[in-house]
Amino acid sequence: MGARGVVAPFALTALGLARVTEIDSLCLLSIISCNASASATSQLALAFGLGVRVNVGGAVVATLAGRFLEVPGSQIQALEAVANASVALGGVQKGQLLAGTLGPVVSAFIPIAGPLRGRSPFAGVRFRRDTKKAGSLGLQIDYAPLEVTAGSCAPGCRPNAILFAPGYEASVRPAWGRVYGVVGFLLAGFYAEGPDRGMAEGAHGGVGADFYSGRAMWNLNARLLWLQRNSGENVFGVQVGVSVSPKLGGNRRQ
Repeated sequence: MGARGVVAPFALTALGLARVTEIDSLCLLSIISCNASASATSQLALAFGLGVRVNVGGAVVATLAGRFLEVPGSQIQALEAVANASVALGGVQKGQLLAGTLGPVVSAFIPIAGPLRGRSPFAGVRFRRDTKKAGSLGLQIDYAPLEVTAGSCAPGCRPNAILFAPGYEASVRPAWGRVYGVVGFLLAGFYAEGPDRGMAEGAHGGVGADFYSGRAMWNLNARLLWLQRNSGENVFGVQVGVSVSPKLGGNRRQ
C-alpha cells in the first residue's frame, strides 16, 4: 500500500526450495556414539508475513519484515526477521496496479467440519488494490482465537493463529459500489507451543460487496475456508465479515 511514498507497509508470501538436513537432537548432545543417520533432502518451503519498505530516491530500496517460515514434512518451523537492501538500474516500468485502500475488519467463524472453533470474533485488516483489468487483488489478515474441540489435547488447547488470505477478486461495478467473487490460498500461522505450532495450509473462496457511502466504503463478505492441520485433519468453515475503508473511485483512475 502507498508504493509511491517514502515508507510503504506491505505483506509478503514466499514459496521456495529448501535443502534440509535433519539430525536427532539427542545425538547432537550425546557424549557417546549415536547411530542416527543424516540425509539431505530438497523440499518446498512456505513463508508469509508483514514488513515495511523505505524508498530512498528513485533507485534504492530497503525492506524489513517479520514472517512465519515452515518446511512441510520436516521439523523446521520458525519466526524470522528478514532485512534486504537493493539498487534498481534502468527506467521505471509502469505496472498493472492502480490505487489501493485498506481498513479494519471484524468477522465471525462458523464451523462446518473439523475440530477447530472460534473462541471469539476475528479482528484484522483488509487490503484491496485495483488493477487495469476487470479484477482486483485482495488480502485479509486476521487474528484468530481458536479452540480445539477433539483429539488428545481437547478441551484444553486454545491456540491463536494469524490467518493470511490473499485472493483474486473478479468483479462487476454498479453505480452504488462493487460485487465480486474471490478465490485464493489460505495460510495460518500458529506461533505458540503445541500440536498446531507452525503453519497450516488451505484455500478460500466466496463472494462480497462494496457499498459507497460518502468518502467511506463498506464491505460485506462471506467465504468458505479450508485448512489442513499438522495432524492431517481437515477443517472447514464459513467466515462472514464486515469492514470499512476509504473509498476507491469507480472511474479506476491511477
